[in-house]
Amino acid sequence: KAQPNAWALGDVEALRKLPFPREIEVCTNALETSDRMKDMIGHVTQGWDRGVENALTKGPPTLAIRPIYMLLGANGTIDTLRARGYRIEGP
Repeated sequence: KAQPNAWALGDVEALRKLPFPREIEVCTNALETSDRMKDMIGHVTQGWDRGVENALTKGPPTLAIRPIYMLLGANGTIDTLRARGYRIEGP
């Protein structure tokens, strides 16, 4: 209940403090026991990150949608873009 409430209010600080949904962690851990699935997840993530970077540097205005835990989490999209030298405003 806390997560949807924080989302609805735009309370990014509360979202950062909340644990990620447990079912996502369990599913990811189960999938990553297979090297093939781990590689596939990494490939998809890298492709998404490249697409975002291309849209930021070369493309027209773009809307990208990603679960909040993939944006704010450790090594999430925001951290990845900051590490590549982008200035991130907001969350």
